[in-house]
Amino acid sequence: MKEFILAALPWVLCGIAVAIICANLAGSKQKTQKKLDRRIALGLALGLMFGSALNAAGLWGSHGLGLALGPCGVWPWRCCCPTKTAAQTDRPEGRFSRMGSFFVTLQQPRQTLYGLHRYTNDRDQSRDIPMLSRQFYDRTGGKPQPAPAFYVVSRDYEPSAGAFVLFVGDGGSGRTLEPEVLPEGTYAVITVRPKLGFLWGAAIGQAKRWFYTKWLPGSGYEARNLEYELHTEQSTGKHPSVELRFAIQPAEPGKERTV
Repeated sequence: MKEFILAALPWVLCGIAVAIICANLAGSKQKTQKKLDRRIALGLALGLMFGSALNAAGLWGSHGLGLALGPCGVWPWRCCCPTKTAAQTDRPEGRFSRMGSFFVTLQQPRQTLYGLHRYTNDRDQSRDIPMLSRQFYDRTGGKPQPAPAFYVVSRDYEPSAGAFVLFVGDGGSGRTLEPEVLPEGTYAVITVRPKLGFLWGAAIGQAKRWFYTKWLPGSGYEARNLEYELHTEQSTGKHPSVELRFAIQPAEPGKERTV
């Protein structure tokens, strides 16, 4: 019986380690912590399997010492594959969501765009944006390749009606069309990188909710009631991304922030 237990124990522990890896892959923990947990579990599993192989080959006399290789496997695996923290990412304020999004603030000069406007609302914007984009390209002779930066601007939002002014256009191909001015100042920038194409809407919605409900209230800034999507050649690549930019300014003491 003792020999059976000693023979089965390494495989039981290996199964537990594999279960930990699977649980972390499906879990909702912060991504950095998930990476660390997976590496610890994988190091444990590799150490256990190596120790079991030595025991089975008769190269290790003590089952206890063989099993001890499992926890020891954590250290080299963790050292050789260190986890990258938010402070080490290429964006100074780090990753904020599982959609692969980053957040920064920047100073932006005044910029004039040209395109088309439409008054829309929260309910109709998903229909109006592609419709207005098609009208813009019809008026400018089609979509050039490679396409220049394309802007989808929302401003003058009215919370009571859920309505706002929508603009689509670019920086020059439609100079005979309607102008739209992006004012100089500070902008909060969220780069959204959904893992799957059909998650664009969910990723953008999540980023906007995070900005208005999590970051803005305690930031010392208030929104200037203007935001836009910046689409570039990276928006259509193998790993597409789009930037969301929100015009902000220092909040006045005691003044309610604009959403």
